[in-house]
Amino acid sequence: MKSGDTDWLQYYINKYFNNRVSAEAAAAEIQIRYNRAIADTVAANPALAAQFNTDVELQKKIDAYKQQGKKIPLAWIKNPFYQKYYRDTGRLDESATAEAN
Repeated sequence: MKSGDTDWLQYYINKYFNNRVSAEAAAAEIQIRYNRAIADTVAANPALAAQFNTDVELQKKIDAYKQQGKKIPLAWIKNPFYQKYYRDTGRLDESATAEAN
């Protein structure tokens, strides 16, 4: 994050806690800001764009598996927190390869 980026986050949190917007409205604005920051970063760095697009496609596969009730292949989960979470909730397939359908 660039310096000052958290100012908008705190701004929307303050708006919510001061009863100026609903939690849903604050969250929607925060989501817009995060998405804009991600898009700006990817656009400014072509090397990131390829990795970002690959990660987005992988996330779509993960989401589809979750919706179908399938276990998620361990190789697809990069974040150690989510590896533990999926393992602890019985939704991790530790025997599958990264190329699983």
